[in-house]
Amino acid sequence: MSDYSYEQIKKIILELEQRNILKHLKKNDCVEITKNNHEALIMDFTFKSCLAQLSVSNPIFAPYQYVSFEAMTLDSKKAQKSGNPELIYFFYDTPETLLQEVVYELKVGIRYCSDYIPNLLLKKYLHKQGTIGFAREDPRKMVHPDDINKIEKIILHKNYQCIDMQAQYLVLSNKRSIVRVLPKAFTIQRAENIVI
Repeated sequence: MSDYSYEQIKKIILELEQRNILKHLKKNDCVEITKNNHEALIMDFTFKSCLAQLSVSNPIFAPYQYVSFEAMTLDSKKAQKSGNPELIYFFYDTPETLLQEVVYELKVGIRYCSDYIPNLLLKKYLHKQGTIGFAREDPRKMVHPDDINKIEKIILHKNYQCIDMQAQYLVLSNKRSIVRVLPKAFTIQRAENIVI
């Protein structure tokens, strides 16, 4: 169960913007509060290669409880090919998310966007084979939210190939399943170690 209310998280994020968020921005990155009233807090970020929006609201129907952070780019090959922005990063809180997790995820997201270089992760991982490992991390924080129910299967199947990216997640496939994980959960195997 969340340890914060809508009013609390809104106040804390406003305070973060004034103190911590600015520390994670690079020289030419900027943030602007475009809405701040009883209905919502909306902050728009401009980074070198992407745009992001942080929204704190009390929605009736949304994929999040109060906090949504989404970043898009027009600079990636996917975006240029389709003519539409590509979602490169997202975070949505849930009723189970704790306050410190929200703050941490927002800092990670802002740092990710500030450091984002179009196509870099795709170049590094696309068509590479490897294994998934969670080390000491909580697997639920390393796997796409829609794939959490696949965690048991992920552990059973060791060899995967990166076939795409979806936001900050690698899309990995083996003969049995497709799963999305963060890059830090995927270890590329050297060619002589690959067994399919």
